[in-house]
Amino acid sequence: MFSLFEGVLAVASMAGFGLFAFRRYLRRGSALAVLFAGFGVMMAVAMPASATEFRKGDTVNVRKGETIKGDLFATGEHVRIDGDVDGDVYAFAHQVDVTGHINGDLICFAQAVRVSGVVDGNLRAGANNVTVTGTVERNVMLWNETFNLDSGGKIGPQSYGRRRNPDAGWKDRA
Repeated sequence: MFSLFEGVLAVASMAGFGLFAFRRYLRRGSALAVLFAGFGVMMAVAMPASATEFRKGDTVNVRKGETIKGDLFATGEHVRIDGDVDGDVYAFAHQVDVTGHINGDLICFAQAVRVSGVVDGNLRAGANNVTVTGTVERNVMLWNETFNLDSGGKIGPQSYGRRRNPDAGWKDRA
């Protein structure tokens, strides 16, 4: 995705090259007309904007049936995602519950995180307790005390981890 500055630079470069290449055939007035017409076309074509939504409060809720296009930054005591988010979710809360669908990453810092819905991207969390009963399509990276993966929970195409066996120390599992 190009920024406005890159778009202006590209149009100005193309106009400058065109003026240089056809300088014999253009008069000064017509060269300026071509340059201003190029700028007018560039300004008329709208650049797509990425939307970011900020929500804060004691309870932040994305209701079932609600769709957020773009990233969501949520802060509060309790963040609950029951609807759809087409983007990343950044949550800072005491408790984060995801029962809906996130079409992106879930990045959160909370005391308790529970994913019983679907996260199409990665789950990255700094939390005390993380429970996954739903689906995380990609990777999970956690800084936590307790991680629970329910029997119905799924992480990525392959899930690798390390578990501590009190008798034998650390063991790899697939």
